Amino acid sequence: MRIASDWFIKEKTTTEVAARSRFHNRYNDKVMTEILTMIPRRPYLLRAFYDWLIDNHLTPYLMVDATSEDVIVPRECVQDGQIILNIAPSVVSDLSLTNKEVCFDAYFSSVPFSIVIPISSVLAIYAQENGFGTLFEAEIFESEEVKISHHFLNLVDTSIDTEKNTEEASGVKKKIPSHRKKSKSQPPTLRIIK
Repeated sequence: MRIASDWFIKEKTTTEVAARSRFHNRYNDKVMTEILTMIPRRPYLLRAFYDWLIDNHLTPYLMVDATSEDVIVPRECVQDGQIILNIAPSVVSDLSLTNKEVCFDAYFSSVPFSIVIPISSVLAIYAQENGFGTLFEAEIFESEEVKISHHFLNLVDTSIDTEKNTEEASGVKKKIPSHRKKSKSQPPTLRIIK
C-alpha cells in the first residue's frame, strides 16, 4: 500500500509540475509581449525623481552613458564612458525631460553647450548632497525593440525549421505527450469536491 501511495504522489507531483510549467511558459510569453508593447517607464521615473529632488532643495545629478553616438555632451568631460551632469535649475536653462530625450543648455568652462541625451542613455539620477535617487534598470526602447523582435522571430523560425528537418531526416514524427483528456464536444467543466 505504501508503494502505491508513493507512486500516486510522485505521479501527481510530476503532472502538477508539467501543468505549472505550461502555465509559467504561457505567462512569461504574455509578460514579455506586454513589456515589448509598453512605453518605457524611465522618462516618467526621471521626471518624478527630478521633481522630488528639487522639492527637497537638493541638487539633481544625472549619470549618463556617453558611449552612444546619439549623446551630445562635451567629450572632454567624459570619463570611463560616463559623464555626470548637474541639472539644477540654477545651472541649466531650457531643461526638457521628454519621453525620448533630455535636452538643456549649460556652460562648460565658460563655453555654452547644448546637451542632448537619449532617455536610454540616462543611467541614474541622484542628489549631490546625500546620494538619494535611483539607478535605472535596463529597459527596451523603441530603437532596441525592433532589433529584439526580429531576433525573437528568427529564433522561432529557426526552431520550427530545425524540428521539421529533424523529423524529415529521421522519418519519425514526434508525438507530444499530453496530460489532458481529449474531448471534442464537451466544454471544460469544474467539479465541486467536498
